[in-house]
Amino acid sequence: TCLAQKAVFPCDREACFKWFSEVMGEDPDLDPNGYEPFFRDHVMSLDPALLTESGMKCFDRAFKLVNQSSDKLLAKRHKFVTCNLFMTGIDYIWKVILFAADEIASKAIELMKDIYTHLSPTLLTRQVPIHKEFIEKCHEYLEKSFEVLNATKADENSAAAVDVQCHVTQMVRCLTLLREYVAQCDDAHKGERTRLPHGKSSLGKHIMLTVRFLLTSGRQDDLEVSTHGNESLGALRRKIVRLKRGSSSQGVKIDLFFNGEVVNPADDRRLMHQLLIRERAVLSAKIRHKRHGSPSQDSSSDSSANSPPALFEGSPSCEAEQSLPGVIMA
Repeated sequence: TCLAQKAVFPCDREACFKWFSEVMGEDPDLDPNGYEPFFRDHVMSLDPALLTESGMKCFDRAFKLVNQSSDKLLAKRHKFVTCNLFMTGIDYIWKVILFAADEIASKAIELMKDIYTHLSPTLLTRQVPIHKEFIEKCHEYLEKSFEVLNATKADENSAAAVDVQCHVTQMVRCLTLLREYVAQCDDAHKGERTRLPHGKSSLGKHIMLTVRFLLTSGRQDDLEVSTHGNESLGALRRKIVRLKRGSSSQGVKIDLFFNGEVVNPADDRRLMHQLLIRERAVLSAKIRHKRHGSPSQDSSSDSSANSPPALFEGSPSCEAEQSLPGVIMA
């Protein structure tokens, strides 16, 4: 601690960090019984502002070593799984996020995000309360900094004025952590969304499409459909069915074709701006009615002789979507 906290030269502190990182590497040299006391008394007592990249590496290794030994973390291939959120050192990670240099705080943000998103099967069963606890923790730090900034604004001569930039930085870091956390959870959600995920919540470029239904009589029935660059293909399918069938869309499936080729259902999670479908494009469509005990029957036909399996499978899982942190905050 003396060498790290009161180093005469920065290189002395750096050498201390590197040496302890090696000691706590893949084949630790320390006595296993001494991991936690060493971590608490020496690593966690270090001023976060003094941490360098080597210092953060030292902390990261010690943090994982201590919590693995107490079965709160489980090493799994190239990542770890969180088994217990009451970890030794997690409060220190918050301090690093708030008070360390920018580059070091970014690494701490990444570590904190991984802790709360790589959950064991047991913790996954209570994911909603965990999301709420995490959001509340971020809100607490945001509120503290906001109160200081408000007080400083009311009294410009206040001693707190010196800390303005510090608290602004802390708020930015909390919001960054929250944004990264929400984005990670959105990416991990495999189902379709009724609401766009946080990172794609703005409307993209407007796209007007013509959806063409070829009727059995040989006539064409064109439907103008408005969409945008950030809408998913699956959402577009549902919109077309609603516009065409209204309230009678239950049990209805739809096949879409573009340039004579089927629009693959595997692409339903992709956004319109990621596809080759552009403004004023014409899509062919076939709607099917699914009946119990009988094959699907066509209500319209398409020029393609070999039609693919019915693709439209109804609405997304609202229950799963409601458990996402971005939806909880909204």
